[in-house]
Amino acid sequence: MALVVGDSSRDGEVALVRLAVEGDRIVEADAEGLERPLAGLTLLEAAAVPGETLAADALANALGQVFRATPAPDRVAVAMSGGVDSAVALLRAGSAAIGVTLRLWIDPEAPDSERACCSPEAVIAARETCHALGLPHVTLDLREEFRRTVVAPFVRGYAEGRTPNPCIRCNGSFRFAELRAFAERAGAARLVTGHYARIVEHRGRRLLARAHDPEKDQTYMLARLDPRFLERI
Repeated sequence: MALVVGDSSRDGEVALVRLAVEGDRIVEADAEGLERPLAGLTLLEAAAVPGETLAADALANALGQVFRATPAPDRVAVAMSGGVDSAVALLRAGSAAIGVTLRLWIDPEAPDSERACCSPEAVIAARETCHALGLPHVTLDLREEFRRTVVAPFVRGYAEGRTPNPCIRCNGSFRFAELRAFAERAGAARLVTGHYARIVEHRGRRLLARAHDPEKDQTYMLARLDPRFLERI
């Protein structure tokens, strides 16, 4: 049995969730501010339970540490950024979708840090989009891994006189590696994202291709994506 704790704070208020988990099911739970009790639910079912913002955030922080689900052939993991594109991807994924958001980085000195990619507001928006549709949502806290894998090499590159592009390392390798690993734990047969790109068949192989809209094409950022993974994306 695993014991996990998740917390969240904002404007001097704090929420705390404690879970006792056995396998993929919650045996005991100490959680206030949620719309239903958690004891007896699977982790997948608990991820769809809405509640007050701080309570839902604390639950998400607890679930992300231990989340797993029994495989299902129709389940689809959807990468959620909190924006419109990933919300449309979620709608197209159907009723067996599960949203996942990666908490990677926030710069408190950015011009609009609350609306930036990976910001707390973006995570909340993604979760609320899923919950509004009755779908589960999981948040993965990967801030330290992101700092080590993406930020540190970027800083070293500048110090050595190079001009690295951290977004290619993030989107094309780090982010997709973490998303694929999550899809495995979530028992999802496929991974869906809101990137502007296409997957095409060419001489018996699946390849990444430019988006229909050249103004929004994101294949440059996905250039390092391993073609072997395209079968399930």
